[in-house]
Formats: sequence, C-alpha cells, structure tokens
Amino acid sequence: MRFPSTCAFVLGAALFAAPAIARPIAYADSTTLMTSWVPDAEFETLLLYAPEYWLSFGPTHMRVQSHDGRHERRYTTFRVNGLAKRWNLPRAQANAFGWASLGGVSGTGLRGSQTVWNAGLQLDYETRRVYFSAQTDWYRSRDTRHRFDQFQAGIAPYEHDVDVVATWFVAQAERSTGVLDEGTDYSLLLRLFKGTTWVEAGVGEGGKLVTYFMYTF
Repeated sequence: MRFPSTCAFVLGAALFAAPAIARPIAYADSTTLMTSWVPDAEFETLLLYAPEYWLSFGPTHMRVQSHDGRHERRYTTFRVNGLAKRWNLPRAQANAFGWASLGGVSGTGLRGSQTVWNAGLQLDYETRRVYFSAQTDWYRSRDTRHRFDQFQAGIAPYEHDVDVVATWFVAQAERSTGVLDEGTDYSLLLRLFKGTTWVEAGVGEGGKLVTYFMYTF
C-alpha cells in the first residue's frame, strides 16, 4: 500500500497561512521535501520545486515491501504536479490537482527494470473546521498495474491561525489494488501543523510505526 493506515502525529502549515502546503504544490518559488517511512513496508521521498503557485516538479522514489518481506518494488520517477482549479470561497478553499510522472520500476516478480508511468488526481475542500479530500493514483509498466485510492474526512476542534498550532482529527480509508498486498485500510489520525514544517509519527495496522516529514523552504 502507498500510505498505510495510521494513528498519527503531524506538524505542518496552516491552510490560510501557507496555501496548499499539505498538497502537491506549496507556493511560488518554493522547494518542498516530503518523506514517509513505515518499517518493513514502505519508504517514499519527493523533492519538488514550485516556480509558480500552480506548478511543481522534481524527483521521487518509492519502495514498497510485502507484509511477509518476500517481495519488493522500487519506483524512481520524475514528477510534474499541476493545480487544475482553485475555488476561493468566503470561508473555505477547494482545489483540484493533477500529476504525472515517468521513470523506472524494478523488484521481485518483474522481468528486469522497466519503464513506468504514473498519473493521479486529488480533490480537496477545507475550512478552518472541516476538511475533505479524495485521491487516486495509478502506476503502469509492462508487468505492473497498480492503483491507490484514498479518502479523508477531518474536523478541527478550534479555528487555527498563522501563529498557532492547528489540530485535526482525521478519518481515512485507503484502497490498494494490483500491488504486493491488496486491500482496504482504515485509520484515525491526529494532525497538528504550524509554519512550513510537517512531522508525523504514529502507529499503523499491526502496530507498525509510521512517520512522515515535510519541510518547505
């Protein structure tokens, strides 16, 4: 699975202080480093530069391992993200993002290293008290057909501002198909963020440690 279920701690950036910091694009002339790690399951890192508020691009690497540790896939791509549409409402914001990447995949069960392409879409809606997002992500190569779907719904116990830590309670459902371990995972997350740094640490299904780090500069 791409992002295993978690009960998580997150530190990052407030929506109205730094728009889209938790999304594929932060703000114009920014660079964002994102890394997630689940021991014996997944490691992913992205380094994305945004010359404009609607565009970002950069290298990515993802390693996925089966639950029994016998199989592994490694993806290395160059990714381009685009903001297709943004709705600035009186007390809310909604976004539609799309992305595509091209690179290579290798690992067990594949006939050597193969060219892989990836495409995805994310829709989100957020006020200072509620949050919803839906995402789909596709990977294709000669021997692979992988899809990841995710839905999140969140609520904030108080309205956050630029100089305070934001707190979110988020319910998540994620469906993985065509990967090493298929199935649907459900999770509850505690999300805290402030400024341009985002750190997540928690426990996923089966007691696995889950960590996530994001920094924009």
